[in-house]
Formats: sequence, C-alpha cells, structure tokens
Amino acid sequence: MAARLIRRTLPVLLLLAWLSPGWAKGPTAPVNATLRLLTYNDRTAHADAEDAPSGNNWSQRRPLVLQLLKELDPDVVGVQEATDGQIQDLSPGFAVLRKEELALLYRGDRLRPLEGGAIRLGVFGHPDPWGERWALWQRFQKRTGGPSFAVFVTHLSTAQDQLPQARQVLDAARTKGPRVLVLGDFNFDAGGLLTEFGFQDVVLDHGGTFHAFKGGRAGDRLDFIGARGLKPVLAGVHTGSERVDEHTIYPSDHFPVWAAFEWPR
Repeated sequence: MAARLIRRTLPVLLLLAWLSPGWAKGPTAPVNATLRLLTYNDRTAHADAEDAPSGNNWSQRRPLVLQLLKELDPDVVGVQEATDGQIQDLSPGFAVLRKEELALLYRGDRLRPLEGGAIRLGVFGHPDPWGERWALWQRFQKRTGGPSFAVFVTHLSTAQDQLPQARQVLDAARTKGPRVLVLGDFNFDAGGLLTEFGFQDVVLDHGGTFHAFKGGRAGDRLDFIGARGLKPVLAGVHTGSERVDEHTIYPSDHFPVWAAFEWPR
C-alpha cells in the first residue's frame, strides 16, 4: 500500500526528506529539522452511505489516511468535518484540541501547548445548512524551547458567507503575535485574501484541492496553509490514492495540503 500511496508525490517527498529528515521516513527519524503541518478535510463519516458505492466510506479510507500520517509525520494537523470516531481513529500519537467539527492534532512530545481558544464565526446573510462555523486556535512552543507560534484551523461556510468569515479569521489570526499559521478549508480560493492580510500562501501548486473522490486537479482550490513570520521550506498537495478492486480510494474528497517550515528561533 505504501508504495502505491506515495507514487504521485515521491519526487517531492524525496526532496523534502533530503531537506528535512523525518518527513518521509516516519516518526522514528529525526524531527528537529523542520516544523511540519498538514491540513486535512477528512470528509465526515456521516456521509458513509453516500460514499460507500465509490469505495470511499471512512472504514475504507482509514488505512490510507493512517499511512499518510505515518509517512508525512506532521507536528500539527488541522482537521475539518471530523466526527468523534474519526478523531479517535486519527489521534494515536497525537494530543487533541477539539471544537465542533474542527480539531487540532499535535505531537505533545514535540510541542508544548500554551494559550488557545475558539472563535465563533458570524452569519453574514446566508445561514449555513451545515450549522455554525468556528475557528480553533492554539499557541505552541517547541518542547526544547524557543519562540512560540500560533496555529489556526477553520472550515468556512458553504452558503456564500466565506469571504466575510475568512476576513474575521485572518483579522483575529494576525493579532496573535508575529508568528502565525492558518490552516483550513476556506470553501473558496483564498490565496489573494491571505496576501491582503499579510499571510504568505505557502503552497505554490495552485491546482484544485477538491475532487469529489474523482481525482484530478480540475476542481476548486479550497484548502490552504497561510503563514506569517515563519519561513517555509517546502509545501505541496498530496494526491496519492490506492486502487482496491474496481475502486480508487482517496484519503478524502479533498486532497490533503502540507507544508514544512524552519523552526522559529
């Protein structure tokens, strides 16, 4: 499974492994070269009945996702659409911060949590059929010391309120000190807005990240990692899949997006 999973990202992962031992080799390799993050809309398990015919219900996808986490070995994962059961499946090796369908998973052996909280995002004229939207944030410090940095995860509206909600999130994020990372599914192409608010859109691959379990990059670009005050080393979109019988299985209906940064010092 592992060989097939990474075949489409292997050249980039090999380069990143050279720059940052541990990223492609798993949790037993050195972890002090870079700070590694992943944003992942995990496609809620509440949709399993709809996704089963394509081979992509949660039980079918879960082994692929766990392999992905092992290979990429992130320090922080921003998760959207997560049920409690999905978080339980994903969380071995991670500490968990949770709010509604959002979660921040982090390696407690590497990072010390400091202050944090949740921000309720407003409704701007188009009530979302999926319910309230939030941003969850946490400040971290490396266990061995050094400057702190804040991480936000969010999942914005599907009901035309994305832009004002995004402004609310980014406005809050830039008040949290000089080093901030924003992860999430913005439900629109937020690259220009990140720049407007002083965040670097770190993923240079601007192909689509939403594919509805069909693969390919022709869909909308919805998933982002924005950075302020941290230097990216590499970033990309993980497009791996697994062929099982007649089905192509993906980690989600969104491609996970990853980035590695120099540790703040």
